[in-house]
Amino acid sequence: MVLVDSSIWVADSTRPGLITEHVALDEVAVCPPVIQEVLQGTRVDRYIALRKALFAAYMLESPIHVELFEEAADIYRTGRAVGFSIRSGYDCLIAAIAIRNAVELLHSDRDFNTIARFTRLQSRYVALQR
Repeated sequence: MVLVDSSIWVADSTRPGLITEHVALDEVAVCPPVIQEVLQGTRVDRYIALRKALFAAYMLESPIHVELFEEAADIYRTGRAVGFSIRSGYDCLIAAIAIRNAVELLHSDRDFNTIARFTRLQSRYVALQR
């Protein structure tokens, strides 16, 4: 399984096929924070329904137990203690989910590259042209 971050889902909506360039569909996983980030940025109702249906098929950590929030806070605090600034608490939660499930995280968000420097996060960065 590969946990696909919202940064990749959003890019895939404007560049269809981006996800499948990097991972087979039967290996794609999501988690509740990724779903929230994608859906809150989706503007067209029909895409919301489509994404909800797709996300329901490949779910990690739903519901999210409090221990994962504690692990995410540990990631944030550890990063700060070793001199790294992480911009998003959600990224810490997504990273904690990937770490706990021992899955690679496919993303285009520099926070995950930072988190991978001081945790066991398996991170695969996709450079997107802006």
